[in-house]
Amino acid sequence: MTVHAGRRRWKIIRFLAAAGLTALLLVYIIFRPPHSAAIGSIKPYMNFRTVRIEGELVQPGRRLSSGAVFYRIDDGTGRLAVFAPLPKDGRLYRAGSRIRALGSLRAGIGSDKSLQAVAVELLAEPALDHPGGRLASVGPQHEGELVTVRGTVQRLWSPKAGSRAPYKIVLQDSSGRLDVIHWQDPPPTLQVGDAVEAAGRVQVYRGRVELRLSGAVQVLDGPP
Repeated sequence: MTVHAGRRRWKIIRFLAAAGLTALLLVYIIFRPPHSAAIGSIKPYMNFRTVRIEGELVQPGRRLSSGAVFYRIDDGTGRLAVFAPLPKDGRLYRAGSRIRALGSLRAGIGSDKSLQAVAVELLAEPALDHPGGRLASVGPQHEGELVTVRGTVQRLWSPKAGSRAPYKIVLQDSSGRLDVIHWQDPPPTLQVGDAVEAAGRVQVYRGRVELRLSGAVQVLDGPP
């Protein structure tokens, strides 16, 4: 009886060990991190595979009529179209930004391939730039880009109490005007005639180009 009991005990131990290893393997398969893929190595058999891809935006992100955001990224091995949900803050990453996208591949025959992303992470963003040095040079083609501009405060506008409308700083230089909007409360301490520098993201609202402030407004010592 002792011998038989010992054999049964070992059989149970071996069974439990095998079951435990199988369970660990299933957990790893289900919860393992998504595979990092190179765009140039995407093949048709990878259709619907969940992958993680990093690359640089070759053009600014563009919001589609469906509400999704379209990105085109390049990782050095090829280019890929990425369709992603609009971020909660509404940001559209500018050209030259480096992003990491996680989602499901759509890999057709030939060059027909894209990524249906569930999440996009901004890894790096180019330094602020000043398009042309004049306010009039900031146009619809810069929508979604992060820029810095200089000008003289021509007007300050505050919304009515309880309104969701933004504050507005109207800047002016010899080339034209540009509205800088923000929701900072209290607003920056400025006066009409101040020469300032402001950084923000270009957006087009009802056909009008404006700058959505992304930080503080710096008052300059001299003319802008």
